[in-house]
Amino acid sequence: MQRYPDAFDKISKRCESSGFASLSKRDQIVYCVWWLESEVNNGGFHQFFLNSAGDFYLETLSALDCIGAQFTRRLLLSAADLVFSGKSPQGINRREYMLNELSEKLTGQLYELDKKFYAYQDNIEQLVNIYLTTHPV
Repeated sequence: MQRYPDAFDKISKRCESSGFASLSKRDQIVYCVWWLESEVNNGGFHQFFLNSAGDFYLETLSALDCIGAQFTRRLLLSAADLVFSGKSPQGINRREYMLNELSEKLTGQLYELDKKFYAYQDNIEQLVNIYLTTHPV
């Protein structure tokens, strides 16, 4: 059985060479969840939206739904609602502008969502591993 980190490494290499659209739905799910987790753990939801992972906001919402990470999905929705009044805009430059305009109060509220993410109410690694087991290549 392929495990989450190993699966991501292989998927990431395919994505780099052929692009996100070339990945299967299963692989897109693993890719999106990995990048959400990586970005938030390195710099919060702010970093997720600021970097290219934010281009896959809608796909990440769907991926979290597919693996059953409903708490984490709600956190991501709340973060987007807080920063962008709903749907995250495409394009790093537009998101960067909006993130830079956040008030201190909203930045604090975003950090509170980060802390909830860090508590890992959804065991993301376990959920992805279950998904990989039930959705073999």
